[in-house]
Amino acid sequence: MRCGVQLVEKMKENGEKLVHQKRDKIVIELYKLKQRVDEFTDYDELDMVFQYVLDVRSVQKRLADVQDQIAWLNKEEELYKFKLTQFPEVEEITTSIDPYMRLFQVVSKWQRSEKKYVSAAFVVHFVIISLLRLLV
Repeated sequence: MRCGVQLVEKMKENGEKLVHQKRDKIVIELYKLKQRVDEFTDYDELDMVFQYVLDVRSVQKRLADVQDQIAWLNKEEELYKFKLTQFPEVEEITTSIDPYMRLFQVVSKWQRSEKKYVSAAFVVHFVIISLLRLLV
């Protein structure tokens, strides 16, 4: 009987240790995401805008994964009767990402429409030149 109690205590300690390790991993991941968002201020190459959109989406996906991990962590903390860990960085990162995503998407749309405009203008110019040559 005493062995059973010791085994349960050992398993509980292992579970608690796992919860603490998971919390530490989440803190590190949030720090990395925050650093990644801070890098967006250096994104200033117009020809890289499509890549910037992909980068922001990647950060958003990683943030969603972290939010899932936080939900799991909070459930485990509740089971172990720990105080639930709050991560205000999640809201801060979410708020910081939004303007970059909007900017990069607008610039990307503008570039696509500009290409159509420039390409159409070139075709019109080519047709006019061709017609003038035929008339002369």
